[in-house]
Amino acid sequence: SGCSSLKKFPLISENVEVLLLDGTAIKSLPDSIEILSKLASLNLKNCKRLKSLSSDLYKLKCLKELILSGCSQLEVFPEIKEDMESLEILLLDDTSITEMPTKRIHLSNLKTFSLCGTNSQVAVSMFFLAPPSSICSRLTDLYLSRCSLYKLPNKIGGLSSLQSLCLSGNNIENLPESINQLYNLRWFDLKYCKMLKSLPTLPQNLQYLDAHECE
Repeated sequence: SGCSSLKKFPLISENVEVLLLDGTAIKSLPDSIEILSKLASLNLKNCKRLKSLSSDLYKLKCLKELILSGCSQLEVFPEIKEDMESLEILLLDDTSITEMPTKRIHLSNLKTFSLCGTNSQVAVSMFFLAPPSSICSRLTDLYLSRCSLYKLPNKIGGLSSLQSLCLSGNNIENLPESINQLYNLRWFDLKYCKMLKSLPTLPQNLQYLDAHECE
């Protein structure tokens, strides 16, 4: 962590379980990263020069946490050709990713996902165009603040496990009626959605709602 001049790193041991490369100057991951068969956590936060990820990322079968927050030059997320069933946390906030593969994005056990500060189309394509069995079924926390969103698809009601939803700082005018189908939703953040005109019936189990500065 924090070795800001580090541009390359060797794959030292196949037994590495946690790899902290946040704040380094690396531009890409080694092509042979799949040999890290026990890797559970990969932190690349604020790697400002990182431009690409290995196409073999999906081969990290033990990976539970992938943090790419603040990788401002990262524009493309690779295809997930096989289910990364161990991955539970994926943070892509404040990256330059503008689209994600909708046909090959197999993350069946994903629980926490953040796209704050990115392009809205990323969120729409990943969650509402992907096959239902490949993503979303176990998602509990979804963070989409500052995504320039102006509309939520009606399919959002299908995120049946969702407990926390952050949409703050977007250009949404109306929310779909299906939002009330999020029966497990407890925490809903809509602050600074200045274009929001009205609220539909909200889930009955909701415990926290922040809608301040919704003019």
